[in-house]
Amino acid sequence: MAVDSALIAPLLPPGAKLEQSTYAARPHAPRCELTVDKNTVLTVKGDVTTPDEDVMGGIGQRLASSGDPAQIDVGDAARVADSMAVAVARCTYEGKPGQFVVEIYPPIKASDVPARREALTRLMTVYFAAAQKAVGCAS
Repeated sequence: MAVDSALIAPLLPPGAKLEQSTYAARPHAPRCELTVDKNTVLTVKGDVTTPDEDVMGGIGQRLASSGDPAQIDVGDAARVADSMAVAVARCTYEGKPGQFVVEIYPPIKASDVPARREALTRLMTVYFAAAQKAVGCAS
């Protein structure tokens, strides 16, 4: 799925060569990895899970260790921290109840944390709905 480069640019370090690798771990699990000069700089993972999985509880420790998570307005529940963002929404996938989850990880800590959080929030806001639609997980 294509994303406007202006959304990603604030999360990328300087470098000579940007490369993108996309694949699906499963039909409902899109993955994207961006590298700059062969170093991973951004990972985006989507997945459809069971409706009873406690996504936020399960990822809570990673969020907390990622730096003071704050709620953002994406899906049914979403958080952004210094080095990750996660969002989840209930949906119907292949006629069954489920949840769509997106995790975004820029592994390099930024010196300007407020700007990074803002960039992660903008990216999640745009990417989440489009990715959910692309995998066929209807609201």
